[in-house]
Amino acid sequence: MEEFKYKRYHIPNVVKSLCVLRELSKSRAGLTRAEIVRETGYTESIVFRIIYTMLDYGMIVKDPKTLRYSISKKFISLAYDAIGEDNIISAAHDVMADIRDTLVETVMLGILSENEVIMIDQVFGKNFFSFTGRVGLKCPLNSSAPAKAILAFLPESEVSDILARTEFSRFTDNTITDRRRFLDELARVRRCGYAVDNQEYLNGANCVGVPVFDYQSRPAAAIWITGPSDRMPAADFPKIGEIMRQKAAAVSAKLGYSPAAATE
Repeated sequence: MEEFKYKRYHIPNVVKSLCVLRELSKSRAGLTRAEIVRETGYTESIVFRIIYTMLDYGMIVKDPKTLRYSISKKFISLAYDAIGEDNIISAAHDVMADIRDTLVETVMLGILSENEVIMIDQVFGKNFFSFTGRVGLKCPLNSSAPAKAILAFLPESEVSDILARTEFSRFTDNTITDRRRFLDELARVRRCGYAVDNQEYLNGANCVGVPVFDYQSRPAAAIWITGPSDRMPAADFPKIGEIMRQKAAAVSAKLGYSPAAATE
């Protein structure tokens, strides 16, 4: 049973509305009115009034075919405003430093913006020579580990829209310039949990990236490590990817991600 510090000040109808939202957030497919009644234990009348109030305010939407209710994009956008870039940086920075201390190379954090990933924070490597970038550095989608790490876990329809606007430019002999091959690469990322840039953007530079998930099980950002290919050879990608995947899970947890909810 949950313990609340200010329970004596609670407004019952607000509490009930929040409980309905919480149940809806647990189900990717949405819930029917009967299912909401069952999950919350509230009466049909109370649930009816709550969902139609939230429909009017645009917080939830109703599928006319399945009659299921789900959280709306408007509600999600409000939540994203609360998470924000600064909150992602705050949640990730200590973990990035931990990754750097473990793997020695420079670690970066980026978010998807239009058709690029933008670097918003970094922790410098410990080697005498390390790759670094400036905040605001833009990474092309088809040749960067962070972009692959994010795209691999977005809904298929969103990926299709993004790739329709993407120029598959060639930067090195290893750059993926074919859409079909790129989709195959995203499928590989989903299977193993990490993405790579095997000298695909810059000869002599390798990267390994992992997604950071938010409370909606969406990839909110990516953390990636970058270093010279002789210090980070492709043979080490699986080991590096597993280390990063495990450590990045702590950042996702700070943003409210629940692996159990993601599999429902």
